[in-house]
Amino acid sequence: MLTKPAPGTIHVWRWSLTLEPDRLPGLESQLAADERQRARRFLHDLHRDRFTAARVGMRVVLGRYLAQEPSAVRLAYREQGKPYLANGSCNPGLEFNLSHAGDMAVLAVATDIGVGIDIEYRRPLTEDITSLLLSTEEKTRFDRLPHALRTDALIRCWTRKEAVVKAIGCGLSEPLDQFEVTFVPDEPPRVLRVVGCRQEAAHWMLVHLEPAPEYICAVAARALEFGVDMFNLESL
Repeated sequence: MLTKPAPGTIHVWRWSLTLEPDRLPGLESQLAADERQRARRFLHDLHRDRFTAARVGMRVVLGRYLAQEPSAVRLAYREQGKPYLANGSCNPGLEFNLSHAGDMAVLAVATDIGVGIDIEYRRPLTEDITSLLLSTEEKTRFDRLPHALRTDALIRCWTRKEAVVKAIGCGLSEPLDQFEVTFVPDEPPRVLRVVGCRQEAAHWMLVHLEPAPEYICAVAARALEFGVDMFNLESL
């Protein structure tokens, strides 16, 4: 049984979503019925298999904290779809959040603080995303950047904002242009401003991670300070 994260520490687990085909039937049996139904809705086998590997990996890690088999981990869902441990968990206060992109998944686990994590594959993004992602002030800062730096800047901004809204638990229902974060290279990750609440930004902390060369990741929590310990999940 794993010891849950100490106060002020967030555990981040990472694992590969690339699996041998003969592993998949055994993995699917570890999912709950609703997860298997979601997996079947994917049109492409690759997306279905990666979803399955991400959810099973999450269950494997949570099961280690709870001293349970992955299939025994009981999940419930908040209104916007964020999962949490259902009533009856033997490890109350354990909070978690999952994200995956490409062939990598990451899971943030914390104690008694809501946590959000987002990972994205390093790739060119269409700049029309800026109208949804960036505030007016952020757009001005973004336009000053050399073109060679804009892709990573957008991904840093996207992952940081996604991590915040996932920590809140509201998903994409929260307009991403209604708060501001840092994204310029070498600028420390932090929430700069929340529209309509002058003091709120000071309550948030962000951590920037690069769990693999082609990936950018952010962890967020409404906490004055926290550290991150990174772990590898070697096999499902």
